[in-house]
Amino acid sequence: MTEETATPGSGAARPHLLDEGECLALLASQQVGRLAFVAERAVVVVPVNFRLNWNRPVFRVEQGGTIETVVSDAAVGFQVDSIHERAADPPDLPPGLRLG
Repeated sequence: MTEETATPGSGAARPHLLDEGECLALLASQQVGRLAFVAERAVVVVPVNFRLNWNRPVFRVEQGGTIETVVSDAAVGFQVDSIHERAADPPDLPPGLRLG
């Protein structure tokens, strides 16, 4: 996992590798993630509420629903991020965008 950090004076963010403890702490601080998988030859990304249980993200799915059916035997992607709100950020930023 990586987290973007700003280099002082550069105005650009650089990713750096997180250790397991940092990654788990960041995951534990959030409640919403996105699950990505392929269904019917298309990439599907859905928001999910999650919690960590024994250091693994867990979330509920509808029994027999698309997510349970498709992802039970497939590779999936899971993403969590946050929006860092600051008073200096203009209110018209697109969701998920933050100024660095």
